[in-house]
Formats: sequence, structure tokens, C-alpha cells
Amino acid sequence: MAEDARVLTLRRKEQAKIDAERRAHEEAQAKAEADAAAAQAAAAQSQAQSEEDARRRADAEAAQAAAQQQQAAALAAQQQAQAAAAAAQAAASQADQQRQMAEQQRQEAIQQREAMRARLLAQLNQVLQTRDTARG
Repeated sequence: MAEDARVLTLRRKEQAKIDAERRAHEEAQAKAEADAAAAQAAAAQSQAQSEEDARRRADAEAAQAAAQQQQAAALAAQQQAQAAAAAAQAAASQADQQRQMAEQQRQEAIQQREAMRARLLAQLNQVLQTRDTARG
């Protein structure tokens, strides 16, 4: 019986040792899986961060390109407005010159008419005594 107790004790110790090794192996495997999952999560987070950085960089570049395009459009509009203002000023100057020329021609026509009236009056006075009236 003592021999049986000793065998049972050895079997229990052996079984406990096997159970302990199996638990250690399962714990090591679980720890390895957890470490692998953590590494995979870290890699996924790193990938997501990298993609987010790339998206932000692309957005910033697009915004900068749009700003440059708007600045170029504004510069073109400003140049066009300046050209239109210069053309309007030139047209106004030409219209003013034409008005002055028309006024000058009108004054010359009045002077010619007055000179002709005076000449006709002088010619008629040589023949017959005449006077100038409002009706001519």
C-alpha cells in the first residue's frame, strides 16, 4: 500500500508537472499571439497614420495649387481691368479731341458766315445803301 501511495504520488507529481508544462506552453502561446496581435495593430495604426499624413499632404498641395490658380486669375483680372481702364481713358481722350475739333469747326463756320455777311453787305452798300437786320 505504501508502494501504491508512492506510485500515486509520483503519478500526481508527474501529472502536475505535465499540467504545469501544458499551462506554461499555453500561456507562452497566448502571449505570443497577443504580441503578434499588438504588433499587427501597431502596424495597422502606423499604416493608417501614414495614409492620413499622405492625404493631408495631398490636400495641402491641392489647396496651394488652388490658391495659386486663384491668385493667377486675380492677377489676370486686374491686368484686364487696367487694360479696360486704359482703353476707356483713350476713348474719352479721343472723344474730347473730336468734341474740340467739332467746336473749332463750328466756330470757323460761324466766322466764315459772319465774314461772308460782312462782305455781302459791303458789296451791296457799294451799289445801294443797305443795312443788316436780324432776318438777314
